[in-house]
Amino acid sequence: MLDKNTWQQLKNQPLFCRDDMVLISYLALQTKIKDRNQTLLQKLVDDKVIPQQIAEASGLYPKAIVENDSWPVPAATATTIAYKASNQSELTQILQDSISTLQTAVQIKLDYPDALDNFEDAVNKALNAIEKSTGLCNLLKSWQYRGTDSAVTVKLTYRYSASQLNQLKSERDRIISGYIKASMSDYDKEKVLHDYIIEHSRYDYQNLVNNTLPPDSYTAYGVLLKGSGVCQGYAEAMNILARKAGLETIMISGSAYNNGSLESHAWNLIKINGGYYHLDVTWDDPVDEDGTDHLLYTYFNLNDKEMQKDHSWQGNLYPNCISDQFNYYIYNHKYAADFAAFTDYLHNTLQNKAPCLDMKIIKFNPEDYRNIKNMLFNSENVSSISYQIDETHGIINISQIEYF
Repeated sequence: MLDKNTWQQLKNQPLFCRDDMVLISYLALQTKIKDRNQTLLQKLVDDKVIPQQIAEASGLYPKAIVENDSWPVPAATATTIAYKASNQSELTQILQDSISTLQTAVQIKLDYPDALDNFEDAVNKALNAIEKSTGLCNLLKSWQYRGTDSAVTVKLTYRYSASQLNQLKSERDRIISGYIKASMSDYDKEKVLHDYIIEHSRYDYQNLVNNTLPPDSYTAYGVLLKGSGVCQGYAEAMNILARKAGLETIMISGSAYNNGSLESHAWNLIKINGGYYHLDVTWDDPVDEDGTDHLLYTYFNLNDKEMQKDHSWQGNLYPNCISDQFNYYIYNHKYAADFAAFTDYLHNTLQNKAPCLDMKIIKFNPEDYRNIKNMLFNSENVSSISYQIDETHGIINISQIEYF
């Protein structure tokens, strides 16, 4: 649809010229199709009407992969390098460059007052810059400095070896090129990556219980290359893949309630269509006592209010999440207003002999669902089922429905 000003300009012209047709076509290609987060040009590419290379050359078609990321590359020499910082900005850049090249020792002459007072802030800014560019959140394992107000030597250790970083980069690029298309909406890219991580990795529960977690389990390398990890690894893996796919993400370090106790935890914030949402890939990949793995969407794009039911974080450090537009259940219309609406939906599901039901109840009262097993088996069609009820978030998942 043309905007009012453009239409008025065309209307006031005495003749409809070739330039006018070009303008209308240009605007039409950028117009989103009704009820879809996809432009006309993106659909034409998907339908093979227009070659992707031509569409990209127009400047109107997004590229799936972010080019020229600053992935860490080991320095040619491991010897200690000396630098000079004349201000805080230069110090931050020196640290960023040193970490990005996996330097283990850096000598820095501090040629400005009170440099040591803000040294930690410079390290954090350097790490934030690296994360923003690459998605790597767990690159640096530890750092310390020794020296005087005018000169220090910084010692750096890493969670990754150069070989692991190269393997991780190759795996990242393989996943993105194989699973992400430029025509996908941001939501669709996010869901593909969320599902990929869960389907190709498992939470390293046994090593966690035995207190024998290997260092790799805390990293994206463990999750994406070894198929096993804990929350830090899951969140970093999502961060790395999302950034490469062109999505804006932030890794949150906070806490979550596990069996009644508050424990350290990590997850992601992700920006979709201008708004931020919480995404906890780890908690969407639970493992039952019998070892059965699951793919859930309970923590797929929650707002602050929903996430605060079992997660805790320092809110002033992160953007607010206030929308539920792209929550998995809301976006896919998999929700019921209350118990009565759920009952109707369940009845239709069983009548149609659907294999599963997964939905969120907006006004959820746990007492209404105490006899859900009876509700299911009251149907003459059902022979066996498996179900889970998340009372915290009001989500009911019924799977493996078998019928007579």
